[in-house]
Parts: sequence; structure tokens; C-alpha cells
Amino acid sequence: MKKTSEVPTGPTSAQVSSRADAALVADRRRQAALRLVRDAEADAALIDDRREHAETPLFEARTSAIGGDVDAAGNRLIVWPDRVELRDRHDRARAVIPVDAIDQVEVRKRLTSATLTVTGTGGESLVLKGVKPASAARFRDTVAGLKLPSPSPSESATPTSEALRRLDELAAMGLLTEREVAEKRSLLAQQSVKRRA
Repeated sequence: MKKTSEVPTGPTSAQVSSRADAALVADRRRQAALRLVRDAEADAALIDDRREHAETPLFEARTSAIGGDVDAAGNRLIVWPDRVELRDRHDRARAVIPVDAIDQVEVRKRLTSATLTVTGTGGESLVLKGVKPASAARFRDTVAGLKLPSPSPSESATPTSEALRRLDELAAMGLLTEREVAEKRSLLAQQSVKRRA
């Protein structure tokens, strides 16, 4: 048997190829990680920018833990300056009614909670069950404030038939109670008397 001398040789071409592949994969992973960091920073800047320019809701009515339906837990009605939205527990808008298209806001009180119903002129309605009665009343008052016309200087000085007609319209829509209408009428009458004096 002949003895061959073993001469140390370099890596085989297969070994070189696998090292190059490993280096290429590592480089691609590094680049992908850097892209993810850049994208996350850009997303954070975009989110901060949206928060700065986001409009804030005027009022939000939520279902209470006691009186709400299990299926509707986490739902809420939100009053924005131009619309009313029904949002689910995942913060998805389920239905929207523009303020100009609101026909009626109804509060039905139950034993421990209230049901809040916003009806649009097209017949669509937003219903939120299990709302605290005080919260439902505040919701109704907030929507009524949006529906009231801003008083012009002539209207604020004297009660006009237009202002009284508007009060009657709001009462018919269910946005004002009979007591609230009576209070507003007496307030308008007092202002008229003060103006004449």
C-alpha cells in the first residue's frame, strides 16, 4: 500500500459557495431589519402627525357593564362636530349619520340603564343599549346643541317667531323635552321684557 501524503488544501468550492450564501443571507437580513426600523420610525411620525391634527369628539356614550348587552359590550356612540358614529369594540365605524340628517334622538329609560336611539331622515337608526341615563341625557343635549342654529345679533336681542318655531321643531324631533322647551320659552320672554325696559 502506497502512502500518500496529505497536503492541506483550501476549502472546496461547495464550502466557499455555502459561506458566500450565508454571508448574502446575513446581509439581506440586516438590510431588512434596517428597513423595518426606518418604516417603524416613519409610521410613528405619521401616527403622531395624525394625533396632532385629529379632531376630538364632542361627546361619547358607552354601554355600561351592568345594563348593556353582552354582544354590544364596548360599543359606543360618538358625537363629532359634523356627524354621529356608532363604533364597535374594535373601534370600527359601523354606521354614521351626518348632523344635518338627524331626525330624532330618543332616550328610553329602563330600570338601571337607558337605550339611546338616533334616527336619520332617511330612516336609518343608530341604537346603543345599556347606556347610563345621565350619559344618554348628555348625549341628547350635545346633539341638540349642534342642531340649534347659532343666534344672530337680532335673534339674541329679541325672541322671534323663527326662534320659537325652531324650539318647536327640536321638541318634535325629540331633542328637547317639554320642560326644556318651556324653560327656553320663558328665557326668551324674560329677555324680551328686559329689552323693552
